[in-house]
Amino acid sequence: MNKIAGKILCVFTILFLVLSFSSFAQTDELSQEKKADIKKLLEITNALQISQQIGDFFNAQMTQQIKLLNPQISPERFEIIRQEVDKVVAEAMYEEDGYVGLTTKLYHKYYTHKDIKEIIKFYQSEVGKKVIKVTPALLQESMVVGQIWGKRLEPRIKERIIKRFKEEANIEISL
Repeated sequence: MNKIAGKILCVFTILFLVLSFSSFAQTDELSQEKKADIKKLLEITNALQISQQIGDFFNAQMTQQIKLLNPQISPERFEIIRQEVDKVVAEAMYEEDGYVGLTTKLYHKYYTHKDIKEIIKFYQSEVGKKVIKVTPALLQESMVVGQIWGKRLEPRIKERIIKRFKEEANIEISL
């Protein structure tokens, strides 16, 4: 997995983990104060850095595609791609249907305003700051651990599947 895709996966994993810790009952309205607190939470947790990661991802994809389809273009012209991608991502970030707007709606769906304030309090504490600091590395290392563990399980899983097919269906299979 390339680094940009890994970072995007990391951010969405963090977002998923944060969202999964709340109750699903939503009764309060999405007031301007709640919107502001959700934005503050996104800023505190560095969730808004996803715009840079998304920009890097699109920049790499567009550069690769343009190089492939237009090999005559000189390398210095690829700065145009980076500039335009950065502009579009920055413009769209805070639009109503942009990342912040859509994420705000998600947080509103799963958290009350009181929940948001408590989460902000947590992330402003020393342990909360540590969670923010170490989570990206922790998730990255956890993915590596998961891949290694999965590779170790593969032979055992194959063996059991082959055995069950043989015992229950009298079928010899190859995996």
